[in-house]
Amino acid sequence: MKVDFNFKELKKYLLSALFIFLGVAFLFTLYTSKVDKISKIKGFLEEVENKSFDLRQNLTTKYRVPNKDIVILAIDDTTYETVIEKYGEWPMPRYLYADAINYIEKQNPKIIAFDLLFVKSFKNNFNSDEKLTQLFKDYKNLYTSMNFDDMDAIYRKPLPINDKLEVNLDNQLNADLMTLPNYRPILNSIVEATPNIGHINIQRSTDGVIRDFSPFVRYQNKYYPHLALLIAQNLMNAKTKDFTISKNYKLQFSGKSYPITKKGTIFLNWYGDNETYEQIPFAKVIESINLEKQGKKPLFDNNYFKDKIVYVGSTAPNLNDIKTVPTEKNLPGVITHITFIDNMLQNQFINRVSFEWDFLITLFLCLFLGMIMLKVEYSKINYKYMVPINFSVLIGTLIIYYLFATYFLMGKLNIWVAIVMPTIGIIITFTAVYLIRYFFKSKDYEYTYRLATTDGLTELYNHRYFQEQMIANIESCKKSGKKFSLILTDIDFFKKFNDQYGHQAGDAVLRQVAKILKKNVKKTDWVCRYGGEEMSVILKNADNKAAMEVAQRLCEAVSKTVFKLSPTLDSHVTISLGVATYPDNGSTPTELIEYSDKGLYIAKENGRNQVGVVK
Repeated sequence: MKVDFNFKELKKYLLSALFIFLGVAFLFTLYTSKVDKISKIKGFLEEVENKSFDLRQNLTTKYRVPNKDIVILAIDDTTYETVIEKYGEWPMPRYLYADAINYIEKQNPKIIAFDLLFVKSFKNNFNSDEKLTQLFKDYKNLYTSMNFDDMDAIYRKPLPINDKLEVNLDNQLNADLMTLPNYRPILNSIVEATPNIGHINIQRSTDGVIRDFSPFVRYQNKYYPHLALLIAQNLMNAKTKDFTISKNYKLQFSGKSYPITKKGTIFLNWYGDNETYEQIPFAKVIESINLEKQGKKPLFDNNYFKDKIVYVGSTAPNLNDIKTVPTEKNLPGVITHITFIDNMLQNQFINRVSFEWDFLITLFLCLFLGMIMLKVEYSKINYKYMVPINFSVLIGTLIIYYLFATYFLMGKLNIWVAIVMPTIGIIITFTAVYLIRYFFKSKDYEYTYRLATTDGLTELYNHRYFQEQMIANIESCKKSGKKFSLILTDIDFFKKFNDQYGHQAGDAVLRQVAKILKKNVKKTDWVCRYGGEEMSVILKNADNKAAMEVAQRLCEAVSKTVFKLSPTLDSHVTISLGVATYPDNGSTPTELIEYSDKGLYIAKENGRNQVGVVK
């Protein structure tokens, strides 16, 4: 078939090809440049790529089957409340852990692991420590945790670690491993009793989401394995302490290899949400032990934990071990360990392909799309159909590639190829063809950013969020006919405190008061930083009587607390409070704030450290 080109058409082909080449070359420069301004754009694109990874992970969880032999022994809200009520102290008495170990070991589990730190001995815990230590000597399938941090030397000093806890790592890739300057020591008796101790440090992406996992920490030029890596080794009967990070981006040991990044991390393949693995409240095990001691039928039969991997860890939000991962915003940290173990046992880690492969894929897609569009452009198709056809080719290419990258590569083969770079390349190609036709008409891209809802110092909700929740609660109560209450608090003599101890001490007090407020209200209530040393609490479905009781409890909790300003300096502070209830004391946010502010003023006028009552 003879193809008849005139000069004008040939010029369009050549110019279109030139723009496709320049567009892809621009992408290459963008992704490899270290210039500051370009690096910011690159960082943004990487963040978008990470979000696309999160979406693909959510879409492909059906292809991944979690290990049903993994059980989480959860230190949850029920356990926390039970222990406080029955034993009157927290942290939990360690003999309870020892009793649980003995109870479960009778049923021959594969592993019992603690995502908990057994640090210094506490009051009434010395006998418990001895009992717990003995179990670590007796049971070889028992594991526990240590961790490292970068806390200022005034709070933590570098300490030596028993040599038996380190591993030999041949870092051929010169991977940029997580390196931390300080070690938080656990009970030395446990360290002496067992080598089954691994770190539990977690590394987040810049947006706070955990996507990859650090199998090793470098401390004082020595390498220490993660707890989950030790457990996975045990389950695979790989006892070696010799590891290699090879130049071809592989973590190797005992004849096995797994994909690893230049940072020395491994991308996890997530299995789902908070309910992926069976979770048993630790309080139920305590109850079952007590029933068995009384000669009654326990809650679990004699084979319940047989051949199980039992992971003991915190799942209660107020115990501050909640993480954000691609498939869940509020996931207990213990599940990140379990995900690593599950991935290693099933060899399901995500393999992030190299930049070179991403670039070649992008180039192929750009050339393919450009040739199709140019063929349509210079064919005998009616002009009015050209734009719809070209748009259809563009959308079709993107959809087909996205489905291929999502369901086949990630879902079936656990391979992560870029979405952002090819998408940009395809769009640049599409635009390049139309630039020739429409005299280099371009589109502008606008970027939007979300406003943060959390106060950076106290980690409470910020003032903007507080105002939004006030309006939302008023609207909700209008419809339901229910009430809600507002508590305003102010730290007494805070300016004088800052003048005496300094602003860093003041910041420490603000953080600790914030934690006390959050700890003493329900999860459904909102604790916010109103401004300065003022904080607010929105109590859902609470009348004035209930709100006054909560306010009094908060006041007493703060006044009884010893505030740690530094390792050598303690202090006491008090707060004054005012309470307002919708609709009794106001029907708008302004009216409710003014009313509670009056109560706050009365509390201060009457001597502070109390709840003010407006008469």
